[in-house]
Amino acid sequence: MEPKYKMVQFNGTLGYPSEFTGDPSPELDAVWDRWGYVKYASIPEDTFLKLPGADPDAARLTPEYGGGYIGFLEVSHHMHGIHQDYYNNPEHPERMAPVFTDRPYTVKIHLQHCIEILRQNIMCNADVGVIPHQWITATPDPYANFNTWHKCRDLSSVEKWIHENEIPDTPDGSDLPIPLNSKIFAQPP
Repeated sequence: MEPKYKMVQFNGTLGYPSEFTGDPSPELDAVWDRWGYVKYASIPEDTFLKLPGADPDAARLTPEYGGGYIGFLEVSHHMHGIHQDYYNNPEHPERMAPVFTDRPYTVKIHLQHCIEILRQNIMCNADVGVIPHQWITATPDPYANFNTWHKCRDLSSVEKWIHENEIPDTPDGSDLPIPLNSKIFAQPP
């Protein structure tokens, strides 16, 4: 995928009411689900095998689900949320995410995994933009201005790719069929 880029001014003002912030709610879920709902995509074999570290034994799809290899974009993984008290509520089964209905130890290691992935991504991209400071009347120390400009991927081109390549759900909600001659690994990577 070759996304487009555009200049974006971040809004880092303390208390800024971003559409992504606030207490958990169905409205907030809808905003996060637009990016954090991991949807499998069908990646054509010739494209997949050009990816760094591509394993030809990775999971494939049967022809009725697009053939090729199964994958999804990292952005979807980076954007799923963590409010266990809201999502692990048996009174609202429609909100119960599998990650929060597991044993406490499993929930803990999943959340640690998520934070670690975000840390690695932040350090990999190592934003070297300068955060300027301002003198503010009521504050003796220089005050950071987090409203800085960044060259960002145009999310509309990323979203377009996701929708063009997502695979359909199975008709009965069952698991995806495993193609014949697929390698089945004994343990996760």
